Amino acid sequence: MSAGAYETGKYLADDGKVWRVKVQPETKGLSIGGVANAYTTEALTSGLPRLTISKGRKQQGVRPRYVAVILTANGTGSTAEYLSGTKHTVVVFDKAVFETWELQQTGTYLGIACQLIFKSGEASS
Repeated sequence: MSAGAYETGKYLADDGKVWRVKVQPETKGLSIGGVANAYTTEALTSGLPRLTISKGRKQQGVRPRYVAVILTANGTGSTAEYLSGTKHTVVVFDKAVFETWELQQTGTYLGIACQLIFKSGEASS
């Protein structure tokens, strides 16, 4: 579910290149085990185009790493449309963060309790 305007962020690929990405702010709203899904602080790699975040498995190029979480509580106030039991797929910007998170760990997505249920590493073709 999308909740805001897009912003420019940074994605650290497994090969060490830092790509410019266009994402919605709520993508950074995931924290698992106290570790937040923050943009990498490294400088962008010169000469790279913007990395497309939502890439199908048959499309060429880098397919970013991502996780899926299931909400274990309902959202409230501005997040009231987020309901317990719904699944959300979120790109993980930094490999170190991805490797820190473990399946079944709990955390929050947009301040709502959740549990990590799936991880998919970066792929390229």
